[in-house]
Amino acid sequence: MKLIICRNRQKDLLKSVLGFFFPLLIIGCSGSIGKIDVEHVDAITARSEIAIDQARLANAGSLSKDLFQKAETALKLADQAKEAKQGLDAIRLAYDAQNYAQSAEKAATYKSQEASLNAIIQRRETEILRQQSMFDTINQELEDARLEIQKAEADKVQLKREFDHSSEIAAQNLTRARDDCKKDRIELSILQEQFDETKTEWQQALHQIDEYETQIYKFRRQLAMAESVTDEAKKTANQARTKAALQGQSYSQKIDNLKQEKMVQDHTAILKEKARQARQYVQRQKAWNNSKTGKSSLSPQKQSAGKSAIADWYLAWVDKNMTRHLQNYTANTVTEQILIRSNGEKRNFINRKNLATEIKNITQQNWTPSDSAFQAESDSMIGTYRFNKVSNRSSQPVTYDVWEREVWMRENDKSQWEVHREIWRIYEEVPRY
Repeated sequence: MKLIICRNRQKDLLKSVLGFFFPLLIIGCSGSIGKIDVEHVDAITARSEIAIDQARLANAGSLSKDLFQKAETALKLADQAKEAKQGLDAIRLAYDAQNYAQSAEKAATYKSQEASLNAIIQRRETEILRQQSMFDTINQELEDARLEIQKAEADKVQLKREFDHSSEIAAQNLTRARDDCKKDRIELSILQEQFDETKTEWQQALHQIDEYETQIYKFRRQLAMAESVTDEAKKTANQARTKAALQGQSYSQKIDNLKQEKMVQDHTAILKEKARQARQYVQRQKAWNNSKTGKSSLSPQKQSAGKSAIADWYLAWVDKNMTRHLQNYTANTVTEQILIRSNGEKRNFINRKNLATEIKNITQQNWTPSDSAFQAESDSMIGTYRFNKVSNRSSQPVTYDVWEREVWMRENDKSQWEVHREIWRIYEEVPRY
């Protein structure tokens, strides 16, 4: 992942340098030295404003305040230079504003990701400490049971010694009382009673040992059940967080759409239309989610192997190695493409033969990675990757297109992970993504 980030930074730096010096080179080689078209200055200024808006959406105003202020200052100076008809300075300052804004956006993104990771690590450490405390308690109970068993063993040895001693005394008394039958019978009866009492105590000790072993077995089962409940609770919490995030994003988008359309349409008509769209959206979400039960037969080791296979599939696409990227697909894999717009949705199905061409066409649109998530479902491992870009149909305010790739992988008979299902969801003109 660090290698990918470094590559992206190198690409962004190269684009910024070329974007700054190429127009200057054209101007320097043209026949009208010192004359710059106003349309060219306006286009560069517009890109700078878009970069600042993207940085603002990434909360760069607070997470990367210095770079964000430099971007806004450079943009103001560019506007002043344009008004003063200083075209070269206006272009230079506009590109400076764009570069500062892009740097601020990236810095804010990195800080936000770092804060999220720190919060996750802190929760995991708290959970580990709680589990360790529980394990210490169980170990202490096991140690107490072991001490009780040792005590019972010591009592057993002591009873055996007493029994041996009693038997020896009985033998001596029997030898000395051989001439007196009555005395011998009385002493034999006494010894028999002592033997019965000793045997009863010995049997009680054995029964107590069996009870201790039963308790140890129960403790071990309780420990296994506690570990199972903990894993299930973690899985349920992750699913709840994912569902809440998706619903929150959906509601935010719909609220923003209502606010924008309210300026040009009747308020009552907008509310009715958006309510209808919301119901359709919920129905589509239910239709998509019905195929997922949240239950999986994969072991933790299999889930980890599935995540690694999905990560290799994604990195092959990032490295533009289409041969290695497509070799993960089965021959009969069909990719479902869903294009979602404000006036409805359109579905298309891409077979394995045309998949490479479709991937190359959509990749040329310069998507920016947003986030990713993993989920185990039945015998499959699901990976979801999201990307966004400024919409080509965007005006003011700026809207975005969102591309979501959902890939399903499972093991074949040769224990190799392969793609047997993929879904593309493309949302057009989403406000403030």
